[in-house]
Amino acid sequence: MKCRIIKKNVSAYVDDELPPGDREVIAAHMGECQECRQLYEEMFAIHSLYINASRYNAPHGLSDKVMANIAADAVTRGWGFSLAGMRFFLRLAEIALVFIILIVGSVSGYIVMMNGHGLERLPRLEEALFLDVFKEMPPDSLGSAYLTVIGRQNHEK
Repeated sequence: MKCRIIKKNVSAYVDDELPPGDREVIAAHMGECQECRQLYEEMFAIHSLYINASRYNAPHGLSDKVMANIAADAVTRGWGFSLAGMRFFLRLAEIALVFIILIVGSVSGYIVMMNGHGLERLPRLEEALFLDVFKEMPPDSLGSAYLTVIGRQNHEK
């Protein structure tokens, strides 16, 4: 078994949460691999600290105070929205507004184009976008590459 897999499962091995077959494979690997065995020993030492730690009881009335604070906090927040929830709601509203603006713009542009308004300006607009207004362009320039892509020849020198 690879060390990467052992390292993932060593915590479950320490907590005795693995099936017997997997435990045997991991134990055999740790018998051969010093690095994995050291990781197991460190985790087992930490596990032992928690198992052997003293347990203390909470002071009398602590749970009542905690529950009262939770109830009071819920009342002061209003409708149960937290500050993080409000930020999420505002961000969601911003995104929805952007989508609404994009949709309205697209629909209105489509309506204008379908009604024939603005179609008479298209040839002039197309001419304005061409880069052939330059008299001479070096062969390795961006303008020359553009003219090559659109199929036009570079102007005379």
